Amino acid sequence: MPCTSSNRRFSCSFDKLKPGALFCNAEWAMTDKFDETNELHQKIKRTIEKTNGITQMETVDAIREEYKRAGFEIVEDRDWVVDAPEDGDTIPWFSALPGGVSFQLDHFRSSALGITLTHLMVQMLEYLSVAPKGSVAVHQLLSDAAWTLRQAGELEIFTPMHVFLVRKPAHAD
Repeated sequence: MPCTSSNRRFSCSFDKLKPGALFCNAEWAMTDKFDETNELHQKIKRTIEKTNGITQMETVDAIREEYKRAGFEIVEDRDWVVDAPEDGDTIPWFSALPGGVSFQLDHFRSSALGITLTHLMVQMLEYLSVAPKGSVAVHQLLSDAAWTLRQAGELEIFTPMHVFLVRKPAHAD
């Protein structure tokens, strides 16, 4: 039987695992820098949810508590964005998304000008019935998602790489 209740998502995994088994999951989550009273932070969160099909994005703390409520023991819990190796070659996860300043041709597609020209081209192709109806709306949705994810990354209020390694206790039935 599938688990469809969002507040039971980890309970379903817990029920399926054998005692002592490990479960690893990467989460998109709001970080501890996310301020629920900040209107900009709320707008960014809502846009990420809308443009990425997420019903309710939680904070890392809320996800951690959800694992514990389900009965899991937390073995490891870390944000791979924050814990990336400091080798001098670390590139922010959002660097390929629009908004960065770059004059390189291979970054043109994610520049403001590149996105604007692409949007105009999609409008023209949809108008000429070369592209299916709705293509402009999809392009706009994807553009909004990319811009918002970049903004959230720059503000450090969102992570796409918070990883939890949890265990079903050996004594659990």
